[in-house]
Amino acid sequence: MLKSVAPVGELVCSARKHAADEPLPFLTQGHLYANGTSALSAAISAAISDSREAGIPEVIAPAYACPDIATAAISAGARLRLVDFDRDNPQMPAADVLAAVTRNTVAVVCVNFLGSGDNAEEIRAELRSKSPAVIILDACQAHPDAILARRSLQTPVIFSFGRGKPVNALIGGLLLQPQATSDTHVGFAAAARQPRPPLSWRIKQYANNLILILGLYDWLRRSQLFGIGETHVRLNQIISVAPDWAEPVIRFNWLASRALPKPAPSIYSALFAPESAYLRGYHSMARQDTNESLLRLPVLCRSHRLREHIMNDRLCRQLGISTMYPQLLADYPQLQDHVIANSGFPNADNYAERLITLPLHSRISKETARIICDRLHLIASRMPES
Repeated sequence: MLKSVAPVGELVCSARKHAADEPLPFLTQGHLYANGTSALSAAISAAISDSREAGIPEVIAPAYACPDIATAAISAGARLRLVDFDRDNPQMPAADVLAAVTRNTVAVVCVNFLGSGDNAEEIRAELRSKSPAVIILDACQAHPDAILARRSLQTPVIFSFGRGKPVNALIGGLLLQPQATSDTHVGFAAAARQPRPPLSWRIKQYANNLILILGLYDWLRRSQLFGIGETHVRLNQIISVAPDWAEPVIRFNWLASRALPKPAPSIYSALFAPESAYLRGYHSMARQDTNESLLRLPVLCRSHRLREHIMNDRLCRQLGISTMYPQLLADYPQLQDHVIANSGFPNADNYAERLITLPLHSRISKETARIICDRLHLIASRMPES
């Protein structure tokens, strides 16, 4: 059996293996929850509490996004009003967000899609004098350091430290409030006795690392064991804070992530070189020279048919090439009574049908990237343009 490359995920380290006194940008207004969904739900709940409208609260969100956004809104007692992507990037245009605002709008969730960037500040500026809605940045797919280094926080920001995230601690979500600036740091001194993670977490840590080291990801995904690679819709979730032992685990894995030899998006530059035939098949949704916070490299295939050929190719799956969410939020049967979709979403649907992602974690070498580019080139060359 060929060892497979996981689309995302770094090894999870034990807190005892790293220095304990280095400061981290946990802002003083930060609140640590059990997961990113709870953190987002808490932010939405706070926005609802501050609202003076008596109608059913509404939260504006992208039409193509993680179903956990819907879970967070529903758990807080709100409905989702969906907005299409911009034609050229996976962000909601500020003008379209403004057009979707109603008197019941309490929040707008802007998603930093795979760490490729966001326009939360633009939307905030557009809505500032027109609506009291809170702009919330969902940065669960971006590395916290990259987000905090380039901005002073003007909006609540959500980070996730779950499986497959840039800081992989298998637990935790952080809600940062905008009152502090990004250079506010809180250093956590080493405690005489740090709470030790329970056996259940240590089993997950061992399983996560074993899957990555032995290259079992694709086999487990095809076997449908442990729900790996699946997208689940959970209608309700109780907002829960993180246990005491989660903080040092998150902190140490955050520190460890800084030292990882993470490849730049340019490792796949051959796929998009203007002089190559590759250009006929694929389009990068991210700049090749920056985007250090990218979780994966988002790529649009020439067509849905090409995307299906790629995902049906066993070698492509073993190389960590993957899709994202299977459909738009409006298309999940479980969410029909909880979303407001006044029109179609052609741009988001285009992304949903043509998107693939290429791995950008620390185990991707130049040789692996070359094999991925060659394989994608071969598949595209065998298909006539349509």
